[in-house]
Amino acid sequence: MATDGRRGPDLFSVWGVCASGHKGQEAREVFYKNLSEVAQKGVTEKELQKAKNRVRSAFIFGLESNQSRAQRLAEYEMYYGDAALLRTEAERYLSITNDDIKRVANTYFSVTNRTVLDVLPGEAPATGGGAQATRARGIPVHADYQ
Repeated sequence: MATDGRRGPDLFSVWGVCASGHKGQEAREVFYKNLSEVAQKGVTEKELQKAKNRVRSAFIFGLESNQSRAQRLAEYEMYYGDAALLRTEAERYLSITNDDIKRVANTYFSVTNRTVLDVLPGEAPATGGGAQATRARGIPVHADYQ
């Protein structure tokens, strides 16, 4: 599970690779069940603390070099008109509560906010063929826009 980390609207994505003999539908059922549980119950205190620890460490290590600090300061100045907001950025994430998680999960994890793709392997080309052969063989894709 991840977001793209864009400024403004973002994309939350979940992906997995099925073990041999299993189908995408099985994986979807597990994903949907877990997303529904987060929306209903939130996460455990341990999971929330682990996520906050990751945010804190990524934030700190992301400012380790002079170049990365300068880039982040420039982004805050350009996007928000105040480079000093960088000082309070981590706190915004570290103050998130389990109720916040449930509220957001109920808003965005709904059935109508999903785009589902099953990407299935195709036949391997008989000889090299490069990019043209790859395009020609086509990869079957199941798209479920809910």
